[in-house]
Amino acid sequence: MFTIYERETLRPIGNTALHGIDHRNRSASFGTMIGEPDCRGRDYGMETTRLMLDYAFTALGQHNIMLTVFEFNPAGAKLR
Repeated sequence: MFTIYERETLRPIGNTALHGIDHRNRSASFGTMIGEPDCRGRDYGMETTRLMLDYAFTALGQHNIMLTVFEFNPAGAKLR
């Protein structure tokens, strides 16, 4: 799990993690949460997704990462 920080202020605004990492089958689930309401809709989720996918595929050697998005989260659906 990693904490997401707002770059300008270094304020923690959320978290992100890879779950259920399966090294044998090279797969995992991915989740992110921007907890500070004033930071939502400012592309922090998109940047976090790019960084986490790079980490998962490059550093961990994963081949498949799954993201589940809840219907009530339209911003999360844009990450697909």
